[in-house]
Amino acid sequence: MRLLSKIKNRLAKLLLPHEYLDTYYMRAKLYQKFLSDKIDFDSVTSIIESNAFFKPNDLTVKNTPDSSNILIFSPHQDDDIIGCGGTILNSVKDNKNIQVVYVMDGVSPKFKGEERTELIQIRNLEAIEVWKTINDNEPIFLGVPTRSDTTDTDYYIDLIKSILLNFKPDCIFVPYPLESPLDHRRTTFLIWESIRQIPGLNVNEIWSYQVNTMISPNVAVDITEIEPLKFALMGLWKSQNVLFNYQHRTRGMNAANSVYVMNQLPHSEPYIELFHVTTPKNFVELLSPYYQNSNLF
Repeated sequence: MRLLSKIKNRLAKLLLPHEYLDTYYMRAKLYQKFLSDKIDFDSVTSIIESNAFFKPNDLTVKNTPDSSNILIFSPHQDDDIIGCGGTILNSVKDNKNIQVVYVMDGVSPKFKGEERTELIQIRNLEAIEVWKTINDNEPIFLGVPTRSDTTDTDYYIDLIKSILLNFKPDCIFVPYPLESPLDHRRTTFLIWESIRQIPGLNVNEIWSYQVNTMISPNVAVDITEIEPLKFALMGLWKSQNVLFNYQHRTRGMNAANSVYVMNQLPHSEPYIELFHVTTPKNFVELLSPYYQNSNLF
């Protein structure tokens, strides 16, 4: 069965016109050029917000980051497991130290007062339960008001800088910078600004992960063997799965991602998490033209 699947995949790839593949790969490289070159802000914004990202030429297939102290920033209480839950589980299995920071409070601004407080508590308790299952590390909750128009960004940037300096991560996970939800882009902006203000921060890599939006990856993590546990973890976000079946969606996304690594894995039905991995220096420089001119808050 596996051999037949490989033959079908190879035939499908061979049948695609070379012009199609060449165009596909060329477009994949354009987003970095548009972000890093000196281009007027309107053009950069148009590219950033278009969500037109394509598959790159090369993906490195890994099981975990080559790091032992990993700090994960998640916009809401569940985005971490959606985007990189399998990689987290692989890393815990390899005895890596992992700490999660939930940046937003996770509750729509339409809820006020006591009702809002109760909903935040529900989401936080779910997050605590999830991480008891993973490694029993207590999550950090920054509590940035979700989609607020009056956020004191300097206050939260100082908190993030303190976390970075105290935890001393050698690898940081953030949402992909071009994720469509505003809170996801705001989260990555806060991390970007915090890193920018600590020039001597000793971090090896920034791993940008996928939650809602197609990304341009350069690393694929094979989570096939651990995926059933990730699926179970997704079921613990009961308050969110009532609104939408994120557990089902996440499994589907990880299955769909397997197209990026056809013929590179031994599994006939693999599950894959995708990342754009870069150095802190490149991360800061790549996003500077957009973040220094945008008004995300």
